[in-house]
Amino acid sequence: MMTMTPIPQRTENVRMAGRIEERRNDQEIQRRLGDVLERNRETRDLVANGDKEQPDQRDSPASVVQQMTLVASMRETARWRRAKAIEHADDKIAAHRSSRAMTAIQIAAKFVESLALDDTDLRWLRYVEADGKRLLLSEESWELLSRFGMDRGAWNQGGPTEAQIRKLLRRLSGAESRARGDARRDAE
Repeated sequence: MMTMTPIPQRTENVRMAGRIEERRNDQEIQRRLGDVLERNRETRDLVANGDKEQPDQRDSPASVVQQMTLVASMRETARWRRAKAIEHADDKIAAHRSSRAMTAIQIAAKFVESLALDDTDLRWLRYVEADGKRLLLSEESWELLSRFGMDRGAWNQGGPTEAQIRKLLRRLSGAESRARGDARRDAE
């Protein structure tokens, strides 16, 4: 017979796994940022030596940081979903839905991490501010992200498709655009 780990211990394990993943993510941000800075340094050297090539603005360090911050935010949301699945372990349906959402969000985070910096579905990130390791998304965006994969018909086997993840990114873009528009109208 299998023994269940007490909930406080499992919650601590979730926290520890989250801290380990944050360190890995920080290392990945530093590696990518170093790669971009090196390419920009090489381009500046070429321009200084008379080459007409100009630095690619789309591959700026800010876009790398924003992309990795989105990935970190998605992983944080997946960890939150996992904690909710553990918290509601007595309700099989809620636990299953939270586990399914956690998996979908993790898959989406890996997909976003693999996207090129100039991908059209990431352009909206230029307009979103970050606070440390987390994006300052609107309430609507956080709700969209946290509920990704929860619906019964979202995906049955094998996880969400590329089209579903891209649709999530476009919905996040729209939510952020609406929030920026509301903020501008409120400021007037």
